[in-house]
Amino acid sequence: MVKFTGSISMRLSATVQYDFVVSLATIEHVDNIDLFVNKIFDKLQKNGYLFIMTMNDDSCLYKCARLLFKLGLPKAFNRLYDKHHLNHFSHRSLKKLLKSNGFKIIKIYKHNAPKKSLDIEYSNAIEYLINVVAVKFLFLIGKISGKTYLQSIVAQKD
Repeated sequence: MVKFTGSISMRLSATVQYDFVVSLATIEHVDNIDLFVNKIFDKLQKNGYLFIMTMNDDSCLYKCARLLFKLGLPKAFNRLYDKHHLNHFSHRSLKKLLKSNGFKIIKIYKHNAPKKSLDIEYSNAIEYLINVVAVKFLFLIGKISGKTYLQSIVAQKD
């Protein structure tokens, strides 16, 4: 678990300002998201850009995991809501966070992770096959509905 308490942990120079900052799958692990976003804002030059990617709590995959949890099948839910994931964002909540910290939203990308990059838990071959098919199906439904597993936002310092 990443504890973000005071200084930005991305090795940003104390004196240099940047044109572009990229944050990939980080913000969901940070305990003080406002401080994290403010530090990025402070390190960007005027009109600088932030590219931020995180999971989408409003995705079909998350919704299915929550339903399965309610039905007594907690495995997918427990993986998505593992204790190292301190924050979960929908498109709306991530946009709101960035806007409230001085960013203008330029573009939102709704996408899924490459299936080969996923760590699909299983205890036997049948469970693995079921999980792979389920993830492929949920990714397809997410793509069609705009409720994809991942989200990326390009924002600009106002």
